[in-house]
Amino acid sequence: MLRSFAIAIAVSGTLGGSGPTLAAAQLNTVPFAYSPPPGPQRGLGTGTLFAARGVNDDSGETWAFALGLELGVSDAVSVGGAVGTVQSLDPPSDHERNLQGALTAAVRLFRAVSADGSGSTSISVVAGLGYAPITVRASETNVPIGLGIARVIELGGLAVEAWTSPRFVARRVAFPDDHATQYGGALSAGANVGFSLGAALVAAVEYRTFGEKRRGALTVPVHSPLSAALGLRFRSGL
Repeated sequence: MLRSFAIAIAVSGTLGGSGPTLAAAQLNTVPFAYSPPPGPQRGLGTGTLFAARGVNDDSGETWAFALGLELGVSDAVSVGGAVGTVQSLDPPSDHERNLQGALTAAVRLFRAVSADGSGSTSISVVAGLGYAPITVRASETNVPIGLGIARVIELGGLAVEAWTSPRFVARRVAFPDDHATQYGGALSAGANVGFSLGAALVAAVEYRTFGEKRRGALTVPVHSPLSAALGLRFRSGL
């Protein structure tokens, strides 16, 4: 089923200016998209609208739609949240219009600007909490924590940013009468191209993997979803 894709449309700051982070933490099939604040960004807002779909079988045959908002708490700290739904392309389905949500936080640990001022490198700690339905009777809660590493290069009126985010993830799968927790890893990566007018093209992919978990009579199988995002961002200040 390698025939699916994802689209993300977002409202945010420019990559080369004082834009805030962009992150959707562990929503169902929505990639974790990370873009660190390159400079002072307190109070600036990022509105994000995601329409996403998985790339492999473990991601399912579902579309995921999410709307998020992030705010700068300080020059190096941002927090955010997102809500959305999961909707199948092939109804009837257990996934039809189920609510999902997420919280996100990023703290920049390090930022170095090149000697000629044409670019910068940032390292941040990122964490989140995400809830998403699996079926009508089952849901998953994801708690990721890891690093966000980004390099921004300014080329005339363009700001090109490449980033990656390796993370440890705890995934709790819950049923009405039982639950089990899997532990695994996740890796997101992407590239953003920002323009002087504030718009930016955004692309991201994410892979998560969890081993089989047995708890009493319950067995949660290996889960390794792959998803992707492509989108457009616009400047916004709140």
